[in-house]
Amino acid sequence: MNGPQHYREGERLLALSEHTPSNYDETNPAATLLAAQATAHFLAAQVAATAMQATVGGTELGPGEDAFQAWFDATGVKPESKGGDR
Repeated sequence: MNGPQHYREGERLLALSEHTPSNYDETNPAATLLAAQATAHFLAAQVAATAMQATVGGTELGPGEDAFQAWFDATGVKPESKGGDR
């Protein structure tokens, strides 16, 4: 899985945890497990996003446009114009 895929999976699991029925009065072990799994995916996504900003061998190569577009698609964020148009 890449970073955006981890992000999407975290969102899916978190949404699932919110709609998981329980036979318990105050706690829902199944929902708690799903939320913990979502947290792990969100953490992996954060690590991947942070790694995109790292330098490689002392150079600032950076990821390509396709990597950024995958993040924009996963998070539902539209990239800002670089031309200064508002």
